[in-house]
Formats: sequence, structure tokens, C-alpha cells
Amino acid sequence: MRKPLPITKFTAIALFLISFSQWCFAADGAAVSVIFSSDIAPYQQAWHGFKEFFEQRDTTLKVYQYNLKHQEPEAIYSQIKKQKPNIILTLGSNASRLVRQRITHTPVVCSMVLNPEELAGSNITWVSLSIPAIMQLEEIKRLLPQVKKIGMIYSPSTLNIYTEILQACKDSDCQLIARKISTGEEISNALNDISREIDCFLMIPDTEIYFPKAVEYLLIEGLNEKFPVIGLSSYYTRAGALFSFECDYRDIGAQAGEIALKILDGQNPSDILPAKPRRVRFSLNLLTAKHI
Repeated sequence: MRKPLPITKFTAIALFLISFSQWCFAADGAAVSVIFSSDIAPYQQAWHGFKEFFEQRDTTLKVYQYNLKHQEPEAIYSQIKKQKPNIILTLGSNASRLVRQRITHTPVVCSMVLNPEELAGSNITWVSLSIPAIMQLEEIKRLLPQVKKIGMIYSPSTLNIYTEILQACKDSDCQLIARKISTGEEISNALNDISREIDCFLMIPDTEIYFPKAVEYLLIEGLNEKFPVIGLSSYYTRAGALFSFECDYRDIGAQAGEIALKILDGQNPSDILPAKPRRVRFSLNLLTAKHI
């Protein structure tokens, strides 16, 4: 009986090249429909990250671009239906909701969304903007090592974020002092309850309670009571937060590219785990730091 040939280094390299050429055939020239929710810079940064991911692999995509700020949803849907792309990339919640409602068979990668769970479908996976709670706590402890009690206000719609941060606080030997409210009008009473107990206040992405007037009140109270407020982006830092966490939007796009590659390589979107940001930046307000 003939013995099987041993796998040599040459054989392994040959097998890799064969599999690589098969992947190139699957991905090179694939049609991608890209839907922007608007023209804001973070969406453009994420899109550049997505393109760079494939350019670095010498892979050319056939791209169709759409923008909800300039085009009607029905017109976009009609064009996508005619073009039959291999995959759809959405940037932002509005574009993602449109696709969730109208597209049921084409694979979809949603990106730049805060609460992607509402988008779940058999043809959809995503990269969210929700920075993992344990990553936030690690940065807080690094930047403010004296912090032990963290304040937070949330609404019923962000109960999942509260639960995640509560567990992260337990794992980090911190105490979470939180209040649940329904609207931003209740923020003053909730903040009065906890402001003298906390070492810092952590904002979370919750549009139910954090509208401009509520944010203004929170930042002023932070300065008056001398507790640092940790914001959601550099916008909040400029407005008076001590510092803010912010996703690396370009890397969010690269993560979306990695997921898209898996789909173009034959994986089902429902079999691909959704991703969270893996790189975080922060901005610091030196005037607030001096005041506090």
C-alpha cells in the first residue's frame, strides 16, 4: 500500500497559495453597496478604514455609494434591488434601520451604530460603537486611580448598558452608584441624590435622557460639586467634561472590512459574532482638570 506523502514546508506553502488564490477569486471584484446615514466626518473615517482594509490586500471592490441625506430611501432600495450586490455596508443607525426593514437576503454589515441589537436578522451582523465596559473602567482607573465610586444615570432603554457596567465595576473593585430615570427632565433630582457620594460621573449613550439642556446641567453640576464628568466624545470634552472616550472610527471601518471578508469568503452573517470597538481614544480638558 502506498504511503501518503509527508507535508513539507513546500507543500504547506503551496496549499496556502491555493487557498489564498481561491479567496482572491471570491473577494476581488465583489460588488458592495455602501449606505451613509449622513455626511458627518466619523462615517467618512470609518469608510476610509473599510477601503484601506481591502486595498492592503490588493483587492478591488466594485462600490456603489448612497447617502440618506441626499437620496430618498425608496430610490436607494430600488437601486440596490437592481444591482444585487454581494454585500451591503451601512454607516450609522438610519442607514442600518432602512436595510433592516427592506433587505432580507443580501448579507449586511452594519457599522457606526450604538444599539445594534435592534437590527438583528439572519442576514445581518455588525460592529457597534459601544465601548466595552471593562475597557472604560480600565481607562478610568488608569487616568483617575483614586476613583472608587462611579455615578451613572440611565433609562429603561439602556438597562443592558447599566448591567454591563455594574458587572465591570464589581470586577474592578469599584462601586457603581446609579439612578434610573425616564426622561432628561428628571436628571436634576437624580443627580442631586448621588452627586455628594461619587468620585466621578460616567455618561452613557442614551438619547432618552441626554439632550443638550440635560447635558449642560450635568456639566455645570460637575464643576460646582467638583466631580469629573466622563463624556462620550471630544464634543463633550470641549463642553466641560474632564475627559471623554471615543472610538477609533477608522478602525471600526477596518473591523467591518474583516467581517465583510468572512462573508465574501462564504460565511453566513448569522454565524459571525458582532464586534465591539477594540481601539479607544480619549480627549482631556485641561481647564476642567485645573478647576476640579
